[in-house]
Amino acid sequence: MFALTWIGHWSPQFANDSGNEFYAALVPAVTLPFMNDHSFTIKGSAGHTWVEDNTRAGIPDFWNWSGGLGTSWDKLSFGLMYHDTDVDEANCNDNCGEKVVFNVAYDM
Repeated sequence: MFALTWIGHWSPQFANDSGNEFYAALVPAVTLPFMNDHSFTIKGSAGHTWVEDNTRAGIPDFWNWSGGLGTSWDKLSFGLMYHDTDVDEANCNDNCGEKVVFNVAYDM
């Protein structure tokens, strides 16, 4: 099964009074059957952020992307995702660099 989702949002007042901020991204996902009724989902995203006043915001307009794998078992969900941006370290703190994130969630 293949799904393609578009995500977009707008903020009328971004960080540090930097004005409008717009974000748009595409998120494709493919679910692959595995054993019996078990499956894995491979997903990714590519998005762009535009900020009205980059100097006040403290960051340039930038691209971000991610890719990873997820699965679930009973009430547990597991995911492993890689995230990155095209913002160099001189223009951002540690929050803009590449990261690998593992998550576990329990559905109550």
